[in-house]
Amino acid sequence: RSLIAHASRFVQVATYKSEALMYETNGNPIDVLKKSSSDLEKLGDDDVLIKMKASVVHPADINIIQGIYPMKPKLPAVAGSEGVAEVVECGSAVENLRPGDQVTQRV
Repeated sequence: RSLIAHASRFVQVATYKSEALMYETNGNPIDVLKKSSSDLEKLGDDDVLIKMKASVVHPADINIIQGIYPMKPKLPAVAGSEGVAEVVECGSAVENLRPGDQVTQRV
């Protein structure tokens, strides 16, 4: 978060980065996984921003990265398919979640 001076007052503006293990080609996870970081766009009305707290790696996740699992995501892809997260921010139309809620993520 940062503070921006605006017309003799301070406005707090949230800036968030996304970090993930990504892969652009299938192969050995040690060879193809790369840490990726990017700025997130402003939340839409129906969007929910989450902060991952824990994520597991299943044998199926490894097989997906290798390209030998029946499900083949469109590349580039984010590694992993499950996790536990905390809601950080909600869009204005989100009614069933609020910041601080614990949620599970499954792709």
